[in-house]
Amino acid sequence: MICGKIKSFNFHWRKSLVLQILIVFILFNIISIVLFTFYVVKNEEIVLKENAEEGLLIIAQEKAQLISYMMNQVENETKNLAEWAAEYITQADGTAELSEHYVFNEMDILYREMDRYADRQTFINNTSNIYFPAKTKINESVKKEIIGTEMLDRKMSQLLNEIPHLQWVSIANGSGLLRTMPYMSENILGPEKQDQGPFYVIANMENNPNRNTVWTMPYVDYFGAGWVMSCTSPIDIDGKMVGVVVLDVSIKTLQEEFLGDFRLGNTGFAFILGDSGDIIYHPKYMPEDDHKWDLLMTNIFTDTRPGSEYEKAIRHMLSEKMGLTTYGGIDNNTMAYAPIKGQPWVLGIEINENDYIGQSNFKTLNLIYFLVVLLVLLILITLFLYYQYSKPFSNLINHAKKIEQGDFSINQPICNYAEMEELSKALNSMSTKINNFTSSLIKKNNEIKSIFDSIMGLLMIISPNYEIIMINNQGLKQFLNNTPLPTGKKCYELIGHSSTVCKGCKIKDAFLQKKPTYSQVVLDNDIYNNSYSPIINNNKVDGVVVYSQNITEKVMMEKEILQSEKMAGIGLLSSAIAHELKNPLAIIKGAAYFIREQTRCKEDMVLKENVVVIDQAIGVAEKTVCNFLDFASTKRDNYMKINVTKLIDQILLLSRSEFIRRNIEIKVDFQPSQLYYYGEAELLKNIFFNLLSNSAIAIGLNGQITIMGRYIEEGCNQLEVSIKDNGAGIDEDILDKVFKPFFTTDSTGTGTGLGLWITKKMVERLSGKIILKSQKGIGTEFIIVLPTSSKGGSIDEA
Repeated sequence: MICGKIKSFNFHWRKSLVLQILIVFILFNIISIVLFTFYVVKNEEIVLKENAEEGLLIIAQEKAQLISYMMNQVENETKNLAEWAAEYITQADGTAELSEHYVFNEMDILYREMDRYADRQTFINNTSNIYFPAKTKINESVKKEIIGTEMLDRKMSQLLNEIPHLQWVSIANGSGLLRTMPYMSENILGPEKQDQGPFYVIANMENNPNRNTVWTMPYVDYFGAGWVMSCTSPIDIDGKMVGVVVLDVSIKTLQEEFLGDFRLGNTGFAFILGDSGDIIYHPKYMPEDDHKWDLLMTNIFTDTRPGSEYEKAIRHMLSEKMGLTTYGGIDNNTMAYAPIKGQPWVLGIEINENDYIGQSNFKTLNLIYFLVVLLVLLILITLFLYYQYSKPFSNLINHAKKIEQGDFSINQPICNYAEMEELSKALNSMSTKINNFTSSLIKKNNEIKSIFDSIMGLLMIISPNYEIIMINNQGLKQFLNNTPLPTGKKCYELIGHSSTVCKGCKIKDAFLQKKPTYSQVVLDNDIYNNSYSPIINNNKVDGVVVYSQNITEKVMMEKEILQSEKMAGIGLLSSAIAHELKNPLAIIKGAAYFIREQTRCKEDMVLKENVVVIDQAIGVAEKTVCNFLDFASTKRDNYMKINVTKLIDQILLLSRSEFIRRNIEIKVDFQPSQLYYYGEAELLKNIFFNLLSNSAIAIGLNGQITIMGRYIEEGCNQLEVSIKDNGAGIDEDILDKVFKPFFTTDSTGTGTGLGLWITKKMVERLSGKIILKSQKGIGTEFIIVLPTSSKGGSIDEA
């Protein structure tokens, strides 16, 4: 019995993954205890770290002192130059003429012309240029400033030579005058006033009431030197600030001269921060210098995760001003920092601990032996783990990956440890179930896809971020030219060719309201009727099914039928009126004939003249009746030779009462007087009737409509008819929207926005084109250009 238990334990030990892991854990702990001997090395590293940190703090203090000395020197020179400028401007003669070297360029900027006889480089380094906008009057005060500041050229040149950190020395005033050295081309600066620059704003009375010498935050230099800081001092004359003296220090120069002249390993760098975290210089946070005069408004805390170790280290540095701090856990980073005297700034040096701490010198023969033994032991343990754990687990992982890729054919159990064998069997069972379930899903998916693609019109499923999840074949063909559906694209980018959501789209409403909704959307001058049905799972909308049908032809047909019925009604009314008038006119005509015959032998001239007047009136009335009957007689889709002049006269006759009511004058000018067109008369009636009605509405009351027509190509191949009104005109920014469906400027709410769209479609059906010209406050002109024969050929051939 005891032997049986021993055999069972032996079998369980060899087959149990848990026991094997326990043995490995014990071995790992033994190795960990042995590795404790490395504490000697760690001791030495602590000493090295202390020495390195002391060296870092010394470097930070030295650099801070050098920068402080440089800035103090620049401040003193700026203040001195401002005092000299005040003195020279006061002494200058404002009545004297400016030197002939001061000229205006093509932008009307006054500048100092370069002496072509002087050495170019010497002239640039020792001569200043000025920039003065011509819109400001050059009076005696301005002349004093130009002449007085020119006398400072020598002192400005000395400053540039004595202080190599300076980028520019400039003098600016509130009227726009800027004098700068070294000499720069006048084309670099535009006509802007200098009182808008950061160097001027910081020194004005509002920001600097005590007239101190102050430093700007870094900003982008107007002359292209990148990020600069300006030391600026007001020029005070008789208690009034007339300008500023500006000495610019390039951030790049500051970095090269003070922050980049020492090596700090691969990770070390220096930076400067203001007391509140404003970045003066930081190599990781300096933005692009694209926009001139833009201030560096970056604060290090805005780009740092609140509560992080780095943020705490920065706050500690800014509060303590001088010292050392670390952050970063195992991979420590160290900051050494020191204050820059005279400025509310702190200079910091940041470096990874591994870069500045040296390696341990503890190397003994025992340690070497120990490392060799440890290496051999690790190799043996690694081989054991590989064959007993890694390789079987790798086989299981490979099996799982093949299942993930859709290969369910492997069904071989791994016979190693008991737990691993059970896991292998479970994986095989899961593989079989997944295979059956996947086959069923594929079948259902194919059925759904077939139904999806069989639906005419656009059908697609949209995700919450407007991406197309699925689209039917009709949609691919109509909107994507049968190209594969790209990933990451929005539906309004692919379907509407727009960067924003299509106007009238209700996808967002379907997501928010969780119920179907509907809308009409206009795309590329076509009208689509859209339905939006949300896909809801667990009270959450996963997507929206969008079904879109092109109803352009339907809308056009409805509008054309309505227009045709309207014109037919006018025709029937005209025909009825004409028939009712024919009999009375015949009676009047017979009576007039009888009177004329009865009075033929009499000498009553008054009676005869009245009979002539009656005959003329009857002739006019008969002509009007004929026009009514002729207008009512034309039929739809009846291609015929049409007298365009007569057709427009008939429309004007029918609309005469409306034009009289609105007090609109009609002018007609056809060259030649009779214009002909071969085509569909009903469409032509609708086109001219719509445009004339539109012009009358645009005028309102008291205006004029001019109708002109002519042939515009040799052989009378094209007919041009212009309808021009002197109404209010159309805004230029909506001209391209006038012919779009549902676009209307009618504030009364009676307009549908389809009239001009339908008119354009009718013109295009006749193979013509419509041109719109309009000026706000002057009027609008519609020009119709048609081939004289809609079936080809000239009107003569027709």
